[in-house]
Amino acid sequence: MKKTLIHSFLLSIFLLIFEQNSALSEENWTSGDYTNSTGQTINSTSSSNALNVYGTVGTLRNSGVINSGCCSAVNNATGSSSITELINDYSGVIRSLNWDAITNENSGTIATISNFGLISAGSQGFGIYNMSTIGTLTNAGEISNLYSWAIYNFGSISTITNTGSIIGGIYSSAVNINTLNNAQGFGNSDGALLYGGHLPTNYNIIISTSSYGQLRNPSDLYGSTTNFNIYPGSVVNSRLYSGVLQKLTNSNVGASR
Repeated sequence: MKKTLIHSFLLSIFLLIFEQNSALSEENWTSGDYTNSTGQTINSTSSSNALNVYGTVGTLRNSGVINSGCCSAVNNATGSSSITELINDYSGVIRSLNWDAITNENSGTIATISNFGLISAGSQGFGIYNMSTIGTLTNAGEISNLYSWAIYNFGSISTITNTGSIIGGIYSSAVNINTLNNAQGFGNSDGALLYGGHLPTNYNIIISTSSYGQLRNPSDLYGSTTNFNIYPGSVVNSRLYSGVLQKLTNSNVGASR
């Protein structure tokens, strides 16, 4: 885990230096689809977000870099703004050096987030800060925060599926994450997925031939419970699966186990 955190930090510094002379400034997205291609950078270093979303828009596909030195890299603004789909491709970087990488503000909606690249938070923010509604969040890349939680949920998220790394973990301030599917844990150099606050209604462990999900609670869970199951399609063998639920008690696991 330490190696990955150091790598993420050095990558952020390198990209910031490399991008200074070739970046677009702050962008406003108000309609249709938006593509930030490989080799293209949106870089806001002043007191503004890099990409602001206003109104009902389509699909954001990022294969380049969206960076903010002070504020949010992508800000789905207050006032019923809606994103159909946000795709961060394998080469994509969405990053803030000081605040949230992605902010979904009050009354904002993001139907789908699919991350295959890097989403990185700043010193005073979160990788993804949700104050309203997110439908499906799929992570096959890295969502990281060196300082606090990688995903902070203050609204509602229907489903999170994590087959990559969420470094810094997930915190939910209310019982408003319906389903968490998780493969991060044994076989992943970043270790178990950290989870704090209120547990999801349903937690499904993803198991493959060489790895399986582990969930670890580093703080209080406010008496919440989760229904534990095995993710459909998992490869289950006759072996010991240890540390699957770390620092959770019997009262935190529902009758479905």
